[in-house]
Amino acid sequence: LEKFSEDIVNRTYVLDIYNLLFKKTGTYINLSGEIRAEISYEKLIIEKYKKVDLHSAYLKIGENSTDFGKITLKEGPFMKEKYSVSIDRDKIQGSLMVRMRKKGDKFTPLGMAGNKKLKDYFIDKKIERKDREKIGLICDDTSIIWVIGYSINDKYKINKDTKNILNMEVKHE
Repeated sequence: LEKFSEDIVNRTYVLDIYNLLFKKTGTYINLSGEIRAEISYEKLIIEKYKKVDLHSAYLKIGENSTDFGKITLKEGPFMKEKYSVSIDRDKIQGSLMVRMRKKGDKFTPLGMAGNKKLKDYFIDKKIERKDREKIGLICDDTSIIWVIGYSINDKYKINKDTKNILNMEVKHE
C-alpha cells in the first residue's frame, strides 16, 4: 500500500486526477506502472490494473472446465436463471466455444429485432469497463449465443417450433 500511494501522490498526478473528475464515464488515465484512475458511472476508481487474459475453450455436451467457470451443456426442459439458460439447439451453427469479447462484437439481445454492439449493450447495462473483460461469451461459428449472466441472442430463443432444447449452465469456481 505504501508503494501504491508513493506512485500516485505527486502534484502532476493529483492535478490529472482532479481534471479526470470532469470527464465522462469510461475516461481513464494511467498514473504509474499498472495504476489507473478511471471515471465509471459517477465514481472515481483508482486501482492497480492488469489486463485480464482468459482463454477461449471449445465446449462439448456435459461438463466443461474453463477460465469462465464450469460450463455444463445438456438437453432437457426449459431453464431460466441468471447463470442458466435454454436455447433452440437446432439453431446452433458449427462448434460451441466460450471466449472473451472482441472489438466489434455484435449480437441481438433477447427481445430486440436488430444487432447491437456488445460495447453499447454493456454501457446500457452500466457494466464497468474493468468487469466487461471477465464476462464470458458462448458462441457458435457465426454468432454470440449468450452473454453469460445477462442475455441470450434473440435468434436462438425457444419458440413454438423448437424441437430440441439445449440447456447451458455456468458455475463460477
